[in-house]
Amino acid sequence: MTDSDHGNDGGDDTKMLGALGDLLGKGGAAGILGKLDSLGLGNLGSSWVGLGKNLPISPSQLTSVLGSGPIASIAAKLGISTEKATIRLVDLMPRAIDHMTPTGQPPAADAEAPDPTELAAKLRGG
Repeated sequence: MTDSDHGNDGGDDTKMLGALGDLLGKGGAAGILGKLDSLGLGNLGSSWVGLGKNLPISPSQLTSVLGSGPIASIAAKLGISTEKATIRLVDLMPRAIDHMTPTGQPPAADAEAPDPTELAAKLRGG
């Protein structure tokens, strides 16, 4: 699947990852993993943290985890529809959390978000 299949071009990934970093930084990743657990979706979070394949999250699951407000805020910040933001977050969030946990250990409660430029390059295979 290419970036265009997700309704984005590679250049916009850095902006989206910057917005996602606002959610993941300062303990946000640990909070998201906790919310996944509380919703019975801990297997998804465990796959993102673990060293194996990342399990996918559906748009409706993502909305349940993050809430519609933060997704709408990201969409407004980037000038895209909420639907498009959700689709892009479904793709990028598991990979971003995976990147934050290279040893397979959950992120610390105060873990900083990954640098969006560095992460965008890594996700593009750079």
